Order: sequence, then C-alpha cells, then structure tokens
Amino acid sequence: MPGYAAVEAINKITPGFEASVTALGGARYAITDYPPIGADNNARKQVETAATEAAAAIAGFNEITGGGLPARPEGKDAGQERNTLRMRKQTTTVFHCARLIGLLIASAAILFSGEAMAAEAIKIGGTGNALGTMRLLGDAFGKQNPDTKVTVLPSVGTSGAIKAVPKGALDIGLSSRPLTDEEGKLGAVAVEYARTPLVFAVATKSQVKAITLDQVADIYSGKLVNWPDGSQIRPVLRQVGDDNTRQIKLMSAAIDKALSAAEQRPGMPFATTDQEAADKTESIPGALGVTTLSLINSEDRPLRALTLNGVEPTVANGSSGKYLYVKRFFLITQSQKSAAVKRFIAFIESPAGREILSRAGHWLP
Repeated sequence: MPGYAAVEAINKITPGFEASVTALGGARYAITDYPPIGADNNARKQVETAATEAAAAIAGFNEITGGGLPARPEGKDAGQERNTLRMRKQTTTVFHCARLIGLLIASAAILFSGEAMAAEAIKIGGTGNALGTMRLLGDAFGKQNPDTKVTVLPSVGTSGAIKAVPKGALDIGLSSRPLTDEEGKLGAVAVEYARTPLVFAVATKSQVKAITLDQVADIYSGKLVNWPDGSQIRPVLRQVGDDNTRQIKLMSAAIDKALSAAEQRPGMPFATTDQEAADKTESIPGALGVTTLSLINSEDRPLRALTLNGVEPTVANGSSGKYLYVKRFFLITQSQKSAAVKRFIAFIESPAGREILSRAGHWLP
C-alpha cells in the first residue's frame, strides 16, 4: 500500500527518532510550508521532497486506519476489542507523525545552514601585488564576522579579475588599474582603495641598497653586468604587457628601449606572477626584481626595496609625491553588491582596515 511505502522511506531517513505527543499538534499542516524564496536550491528540493513524502505518508495512515474510528465489533468482547483497535490506531498515528517531525527538522537544518553558507562567502582574487594585504584584511574581518568566510585565491592577475567579476566567479576583484570604458560596460565598477610604492628590490642578504634609473637602463641593456661586490646581476623579467613592465618602461626612454631588448635576450630569468617574481628575486644569486613595498611587507618577504635616484620608497615619500613611482589598487565589484561584500568594503575603509593598509605599506588615495 502507498502509505506503507512512505512510512518505510521516512523510517530510513530518521531511524529511532522520538517526539512528545504534545509536539504533534499542527505538524500535519507544517509539512506543506515552503522554504524562503532565495534559499539554496538543493536544500529547497530536499524540504519539498520531504513535504511530498510526508503528505503521502499521512494519506497512507488514513488508508491503514480507515480514516476514522473502527466499526463497532459485536459479541461479548466487543468493548475490549474496540478499545484495543482505538489504541492501536492512535499509537500508529503518533509514532509516524513523530517520524515526520524528525524529517522536517533535519530538512530545515539543511536548508538554513546551506542558505547561510551561500550568503556569507566572499571570494577575492586578482593582481598578486594586492593579495598579501587582502589576506591580512580578510583575517581581521573574519575575527569580527565569524559567520562570513573570506577566501583570497592565488594570483589571477588584473585582467583575470576584471573578467571574473561580471561572470560571478569572484565577488571582489583586485586590479592595479582602473577599468576601461569597454570593461565598464560589462557591469563591473572599480573603486581605488590604496596605493603603494613600486620598487626595484634585491634579497636582504645583498649589500646593495640603492640604484639609479641610468643604472637600471644599463642593467637591462647588458652594459652593467656586475654588482659592486663583483657578483653577477640577474634581472628578473615579466611577460610583455604586464603592468609592472609597463610602468617600468614609462620611467625613462632609455629603460623602455633597454627592457624591450632584454625581453628578446635568451636565458633571462622570467616570472609569470608577482609571487613568482618575488620568489626568484629572493632565490637567484644577484637577482634584481620589480615588486611593491606592500607585497614585501604583507608577505614578510626577505627582500629590500632599493632607494631610487636618492629617494627612499616609503609610504611618507610616496604619499607626499617625493617618490614618483606608485602602484594603485582598485576593488572591482558588480554594481549590485551582496550584503557581505558591502560589510567587507566598509571594514577596509574603517580605522581598523586603514591601520592594516598602513602597516603593509599603503596610503589612501
């Protein structure tokens, strides 16, 4: 009979569940309530399935028990038999309604836990120069908002972030440049949130502390091949079109020409991400790399940012305009932001967030 099939299904889901008889009031009607609009689809389907099975089970119970009181038995034991049948029907109905309540409670727990998880997750990714600081911000935000999980993905670059946000693959993208007009038409918006010095760097074990733009041009052209201690200079290059490379070439016409030539020279150390460039600058003897002060500080890198043309690349010198070479950072989001994203951006702009940015080597635009 259909009622027995439904009961068997419920027994498999909630074995051994016990409920008070006083909790049964209204349970028959509660099973037809639907989850909130916008809830996790998988959870909604589980609750809807539970409601369907429960309704079928109750229909089966009515079929089993005849939907009413048993017919009055005849004979000398009629009263005792009638009482026995009445008790059997009540016991069966109470038992299986208790099973239904267990099923509904479990389904509701799945529903609302899934809904909360979906609503409180923030995925962030983009330029590698911004990732270390964003992890620090995410950790601090998480301590104040334990129900919100912030995940900072490995570097996908500025272009990757700008493409991912409109598609919903990232909630927040990290870019080292503003959006172009065409990129803005895709539904994303950009807000600058911090700046940091763009620097030439060496490993901290190196004795080199300063460099000039003319020396940089000579290093890329191959005219200057040794550091003052006699060790070989090994410039670490990035791919053509990389934002760091673009900025370096704008420093002077001589650097533009020399770096373009170096890109064609075989055997040059090469890195595809900001983190790989920092790794190679640390590990290759005599390496000279390009990075940011914020990456060095936020990732606790054993690198030294070099004084350039006599000006130290500090936050104070950068914010005052004395140090000229700056990396700008932008938050890329959809125009319609989730509540969690709004809270995270508010945290970045808060005194606590600004303190983290400052310690990592940023100043506010």
